[in-house]
Amino acid sequence: MNKKKSDENKRQYERLRSYCLIRYNKMADAKPGSEKTTNVKNISEGGLMFTSYEYLPVDSTIKIMINFPGREEPVETVAKVKRCIKASESEEVYHVGILFLDITDPDRQQIHAHVEHARRDKNGKKLISKRRWWQFWLRKKIKSSPSHEDPA
Repeated sequence: MNKKKSDENKRQYERLRSYCLIRYNKMADAKPGSEKTTNVKNISEGGLMFTSYEYLPVDSTIKIMINFPGREEPVETVAKVKRCIKASESEEVYHVGILFLDITDPDRQQIHAHVEHARRDKNGKKLISKRRWWQFWLRKKIKSSPSHEDPA
């Protein structure tokens, strides 16, 4: 039986929990000055996850600018929304996972260097994670299960 690579591990790259700022703009309504600024939750050479205060449809295309500390020019690329999960029941807050579509090799190398720098740091190693598909399922399952009252 042949298993697809995506069945075993959907992520090709390790992700770094990172808190740099990004600006993004939906390609459908790309007007000057309509960019939104937000925080990155994690990043890899293949994509990133960020917080959004608006729902972004899966498979929609966005332009993204990543501001790395110590770098004057942001990394600019076009990305595809792969997931948009509501992060709060009480607020319109979403975690948006994107896949880079046309990132240049120098920009990809910059992201790789950013992740590798953390890997070499004693405390930075704790920020590296490689998620498996079942961890997303388990987290979703836990959130949707009814809460139990503490008998104490």
